[in-house]
Amino acid sequence: MVLVSIIIPVHQVKDFFKDCVASALQQTYTNIEVLITCNGNLSIDECKAFLNIEDERLIYLSTDSGRHNARNKGMIEAKGDFILFLDYDDILFPNKISNQLNEINFKPLKNHILIAKWKKFKLEIEENYNFPFPTFFEDKINDSKGILEKLAKTGGFFVTTSWMISKDICNQIKWLDSPNDDANFFFKALVYKPTIIMTSEILSGCRIHTDNTSSIRNRDEFDKLIKSWDEIYYNLQLVDKENANYYLFQIYLILIRYSKEINNYKLFQVNIRCLYYGLMSKKIFSVFRKLLSL
Repeated sequence: MVLVSIIIPVHQVKDFFKDCVASALQQTYTNIEVLITCNGNLSIDECKAFLNIEDERLIYLSTDSGRHNARNKGMIEAKGDFILFLDYDDILFPNKISNQLNEINFKPLKNHILIAKWKKFKLEIEENYNFPFPTFFEDKINDSKGILEKLAKTGGFFVTTSWMISKDICNQIKWLDSPNDDANFFFKALVYKPTIIMTSEILSGCRIHTDNTSSIRNRDEFDKLIKSWDEIYYNLQLVDKENANYYLFQIYLILIRYSKEINNYKLFQVNIRCLYYGLMSKKIFSVFRKLLSL
């Protein structure tokens, strides 16, 4: 029977953390382990006392500060065939795991990534949401090149809660300390040419609030972001050069906005890279149309 490891990094205790853990433990598929990786100044005892939950599937770990360290330690300790990364403020729908495993007939397959639709919300999971990337789920079975092509067409991405990744892939890569750590990890996984199975049903919720750790607040975070996208670009070229260039072009359009929000930090460098990726993509008409819309 397939075992699924759910890794929840947490650095502070807030009410929505209880909802997050409850959503993991209340899965209709019960062969799970939930690894709560307490990092920074948060102790295991403090975390246990706050949750006040008795469940043998709960495993508490103490790690160095940083979400990347928490997730990496969780991956080392995880025993599951698949790993699901769940941020401490997000929510899983009760049938999240069962519906995704149903797509592979509940087999412990290697070199697979399972992805399901998600929604974003602020306060309540029932809030209305229009899913922005319906073309992602037009094909049930995809390879790395097909997924990159879909991403390049939209400039979008798959939120972390939407994935379930084979443990054998996770064993070969690590999380990086960066605001776009999810993109960095996912695109490393694509290099290993996984079979990617899509579930066209909303099965998780991603909470939007002022404490989201992916926000770009200062120059140090911006530098980490640029370094991470450099690494991503290298990995994506191994998948599909043309679509890698066009995807990075669209990402750098966003980085131009980020740069302006922190007093035009490295704006010239970002503009040059944006233009370079656009020209290298050979989608000249589309590139200049997007540039003119800035």
